[in-house]
Amino acid sequence: MFVQKYPEWLHPQNYATFFLFKVEDEFFVAGVGRYGDGGLGVGVGHFSSGDVWGAERRSRVVLL
Repeated sequence: MFVQKYPEWLHPQNYATFFLFKVEDEFFVAGVGRYGDGGLGVGVGHFSSGDVWGAERRSRVVLL
């Protein structure tokens, strides 16, 4: 719903905007990015995966 309501708030340079969410007792992160043609790409992973995001991308995190 956030992506539909606020598409202009997604990262403008094709980097993902991250959404933290919980399902039962587990946390997940969904990354949503925009393609040049306006399409969206989505990936989901466990919050505990240990991935490190570099600061040069200036990632955005949304907590709902």
